[in-house]
Amino acid sequence: MTGTEIIVLPSAANDRAQHWTNLNSAAQNRAVCSERPAYESQHRTFWEVNEELYLDALEVLPPLKLAHDHFVMRELLTEDITTAYFEMQGRYFCGYIRLGSYVDDMAALRKKAREIISSAQSA
Repeated sequence: MTGTEIIVLPSAANDRAQHWTNLNSAAQNRAVCSERPAYESQHRTFWEVNEELYLDALEVLPPLKLAHDHFVMRELLTEDITTAYFEMQGRYFCGYIRLGSYVDDMAALRKKAREIISSAQSA
């Protein structure tokens, strides 16, 4: 995966089970992408969630990073990859970022979220 590629997984905005499927997709990706460690296929993937899932995740553990519109989970997927949740224009998203490229990864996820929101508004 290049540094700028963002993979959008199926929305979980109306499906809690889909959220868990997306969160656990590293194991599924391992079979598909055996030349890379499974965690690499998670980096910069994201999907839409709802406010309930966003708030549930916020209450699991104290976040590692917390801002007015996003938070980063304390629990790492592996190495320096963790889960980030953010809100944009009343919609909620979840994705995997690297702590080492936190600013760039969050910017890339936000850019893709803006595209999704813009596309939905023009449809």
